[in-house]
Amino acid sequence: MKALYYATTSLLAIGMISTPLFAKEAKKDNGAKMAIEEIIVTAQKRSENLQETPLAITAIGGATLREDNISNLQDVGNRTPGMVFAAFSPGQPEIAIRGIGTKEDGASASDSVVVSVDGVYIAARTAQVFDLFDLKRVEVLRGPQGTLSGKNAIGGSINFVTIKPDEDTKVRFRQTVGNYGRFDTAGMLSGQIAKNLFGKVTFSRRKYDGYITNVLKGSKLFGKKIDDGNTFSYRGTLRWTPSDSLEIMLTADGADDHIGGSNREPVGSRGPLHDCGCASDPMAVNKALGGAGSPFNSLNDVKGFTRRTVQGYSLIINWDQPWGKITSISAYRKSYFDWLEDSEGLPPSKVFVALNAPGGPGPAFTAAASNGFAFDVADGAIQRDKQYTQETRFTSNSDTALNWVAGLFYSHEETNRTETFFFPSIGLNIGGINQPSDMASVQSNRSDSFAAYADGSYEVTDKLTIHAGARWSTEKKNMTAQGIVKSGFGLLIKPFAQVAANDRWSNVSWRFVANYQVADEVMVYGSVSTGFKSGGYTGSA
Repeated sequence: MKALYYATTSLLAIGMISTPLFAKEAKKDNGAKMAIEEIIVTAQKRSENLQETPLAITAIGGATLREDNISNLQDVGNRTPGMVFAAFSPGQPEIAIRGIGTKEDGASASDSVVVSVDGVYIAARTAQVFDLFDLKRVEVLRGPQGTLSGKNAIGGSINFVTIKPDEDTKVRFRQTVGNYGRFDTAGMLSGQIAKNLFGKVTFSRRKYDGYITNVLKGSKLFGKKIDDGNTFSYRGTLRWTPSDSLEIMLTADGADDHIGGSNREPVGSRGPLHDCGCASDPMAVNKALGGAGSPFNSLNDVKGFTRRTVQGYSLIINWDQPWGKITSISAYRKSYFDWLEDSEGLPPSKVFVALNAPGGPGPAFTAAASNGFAFDVADGAIQRDKQYTQETRFTSNSDTALNWVAGLFYSHEETNRTETFFFPSIGLNIGGINQPSDMASVQSNRSDSFAAYADGSYEVTDKLTIHAGARWSTEKKNMTAQGIVKSGFGLLIKPFAQVAANDRWSNVSWRFVANYQVADEVMVYGSVSTGFKSGGYTGSA
């Protein structure tokens, strides 16, 4: 099924910024003054004071990031108003801002919130969640950001800004020890290597034993913790400044995750079979086999896991000119995601349900609950992603009444995804041999997108500033899909030969903002902004 693109418009956004915390000076109890550092953000592709930026932004600075141990999307979501972060699995995050998000996880899906690190757009959802120990700040923009952030930013955008190496030597180390075998280690070393050459290396490792115990008697998993984890992420940066006007930064980063299975706890059931107190009733099975009563108990018969590797490389060039700055951001990223889960947290029924059995499968469906769950299913997915992006940006100086930024953006994305569903207790009996239902959805997608944008602001008076911008975007997707039944019967996926489709979506997004500086610490603004989400195709038919 083909989905049309979505265009969202924030018809009217009215805001007031009046936060004494961010003022340049504050008074102590004894009357003495102490300086409070301004919060600088780059939400509009240039460095600006947060207090003077007419956008709905949550900016979390470096000190807070370190004190609260904030290092990934989960942590940011917990502290950002209007943002909800959830994850069907560690490699399948679901991000929503102001209620706008994406549930579809197929190869041809498009997210509604853009995630980037140092301006590098991360397209693959399976590569968006990993630890960053060298954060300078995190910026979360709420509402459509189609002009400067581009396609798919209809809900908002999230940008992680890392610490840039300079002549100051910085050494940081973090060690956390806790129960359930928790042992987290992270470190950073940054400083000058040679004249005009600076470097930084950082890593983060998290290890824990898990706290969910398998209670399925007779299982090889009995008594074991199923949700252990061992994750490792790293980042290295070289910064070269051959002249006062030229800066070149080369960064390599990655992650390697090994995470145990999750626990899916039945909490309700309804229907002629699922309320029967039998093998088709998940609540009855959970109780009969001793798994009910605690979410920390599991009856998984499958040892679930998540295996993920991520690699990324970027080259950022900043070249100062008399009129402003030229910025080039070139990046390549790839990721591999392998995941398996016991989808309902119950073991399969020992009584096989042959859908072609003489007299029908009814007796097998209504076997005793102590036999296990008739509808037991294991869900697995393997996904490979590659991404190339190039952005060239031109930014004016900020010393005149007119400020502007213009640029070009190109991205190429490749995704190959295979998702499998296995029902060990349901299928067909052919020649006296039980054939469980085993099926797969095989998907691929190739996307090419291009955009040109321009945005500017003009100080009408010392207090009144207007902003306006537009972005033209176009994206073409080429996809394939195939349904395969390996054995048994296609309970969830109907078998079909490979099909192919392609389409192109184009859009012009724009915004208009007016802000008025009422006082030194009070600004009011109103904005109208639009965004564009490219179309896609359903993943598993």
